[in-house]
Amino acid sequence: MKETNQIKLTLEKHVLDTMKEWQLKIGSLDQDIRLYYPKKSLCEFLEVEDIIEIDKLVKAVTEYLQSKAAFLGDITTTAAGDRLCIEIGKDGCQYVEQFVEEPEFLKLFLEALKRQKMEEMLYLFEEYAKKEGTTYIVDKEQDGLGTVLYFADSRVDPYVYCLEEDDFGITYHRFARNDYRDLKEE
Repeated sequence: MKETNQIKLTLEKHVLDTMKEWQLKIGSLDQDIRLYYPKKSLCEFLEVEDIIEIDKLVKAVTEYLQSKAAFLGDITTTAAGDRLCIEIGKDGCQYVEQFVEEPEFLKLFLEALKRQKMEEMLYLFEEYAKKEGTTYIVDKEQDGLGTVLYFADSRVDPYVYCLEEDDFGITYHRFARNDYRDLKEE
């Protein structure tokens, strides 16, 4: 990946961004939600070796979120194999909806996606990059992931967007940069 300035994406930010993404796509989250993460991703977020025992990682994730994101209220972390589930209660969802700002780029991205035009998606990245004084990177048809787009400066938006266009329209997947890198290495 070609990058200039980088920020370290934290687990707290990833959780909040994912919750805001869901709220922007489906509306109010008036129930508990569950976010699933591979063990490797959580180890990278928490900067622990991936040889950590799963029960210790469950405890570390819970303690991290209780410390860094106490406003989410009750959080339950469980594991099944090498996947962990972070469950956030209804009160935490309501807090995020009311008090956490919507990421500007994500909001624009989801609005443009409704119109289902790849040219518009590319134009959005180009114009937003100009506005933010950076560049964007586009890899066409990358390893079955479709068109891969991200900003050179991860401070603008720390995610990698993979857009796939077929007869049914455009679908997307959004990855943390480290997860995308790991996916490409598989």
